[in-house]
Amino acid sequence: MRAKIQSTPKDYLSQLEKDIPEVIRKRNEESKKWLEVQIRNLNKPNLQDVEEFVDQQAFYNYASENFQNVRDRVDMYGQIYNVLAEFQLKVKKEDKDSFGESLTAISKLSGHIQDVETKQEEYKETFKKDVAERVPKLDAEINALYEKAQDPKYLEGENMEKMFDILAELDEIESKFKELEATKEKYNKWQEVLETSPTVFEHLDDCRDQMSLRCLMWRSLNEWQDLNEKWLKTQFSEVDAKGITTLAEKFSKNCMRLEKNLDPNPIQEKLKILVNQFKDAMPIVTALRNDKLEEHHWAQIKSLIKKDIDVSQSDFSLKSLIDMDVNQYQEEIVVISTQATQEANLKIQI
Repeated sequence: MRAKIQSTPKDYLSQLEKDIPEVIRKRNEESKKWLEVQIRNLNKPNLQDVEEFVDQQAFYNYASENFQNVRDRVDMYGQIYNVLAEFQLKVKKEDKDSFGESLTAISKLSGHIQDVETKQEEYKETFKKDVAERVPKLDAEINALYEKAQDPKYLEGENMEKMFDILAELDEIESKFKELEATKEKYNKWQEVLETSPTVFEHLDDCRDQMSLRCLMWRSLNEWQDLNEKWLKTQFSEVDAKGITTLAEKFSKNCMRLEKNLDPNPIQEKLKILVNQFKDAMPIVTALRNDKLEEHHWAQIKSLIKKDIDVSQSDFSLKSLIDMDVNQYQEEIVVISTQATQEANLKIQI
């Protein structure tokens, strides 16, 4: 291999003359593009507002952190071109021009970075005042929304007849809160860049809590009522007891959260009653669909609830069962059904 290379030095140099400039050309173009982007980002001599200043600071920090690495790479490309010249290897004119443009871009970017550093403190003082004027206005908006979220009507039972109007109002409050919260985050970010203490908006968290609880309460009631309407029409044999139980557990947790954090009110009380009604009925549904129940078991159940019941009838629905007010006998009915299963298993063993 060594002999082969030594025997063809012209071919070897010719290959280097082709390969090295191609690699340097590509790398230099990447560096030049990076430099041009940073120049555009920092070439804003007259900043009009704090948002422009914050954006410029982000661009400045990024450019400053990476500038030396890019400059070192471009310097290395220059050294490689010098080595090629020493060996009298050709470099295309457009490659030399592109490298020269990179050097010019380095000089420009260096100037822009110095300009930003020179004006930093002046801009900071100017925009600190700007933010200081904005903060009280935002605080007033948050306080006003906090008061609105606590309107007594959201805890008054008579407004259940205006469900859709109430939900629309709460949606609007929630949307406005998200807007104010985003503004708060933006202001705090600005204050961090301006090196001032971030403002703590006293009622922001309270507003979020009160709004969220009322939204949860009204939305849960609306959703549960829609589910109830569908479930009540379901034929008894097709009732998804497991699915309803899972949802009832979820809504029960909502009820507990509401009871813990809101004053007692008719809306959350109605929600709790409706959820418990279905939650308590599901073990009864499962028990009554037990195919091990025999005539004497059914007689026990009918005697217990003091009503005639025939779950096999095609028109017997979940509503039919709930209307019988059997939830109060849940424990006894489940015991009878369990006993029926045990008796059937004993017969098989005998």
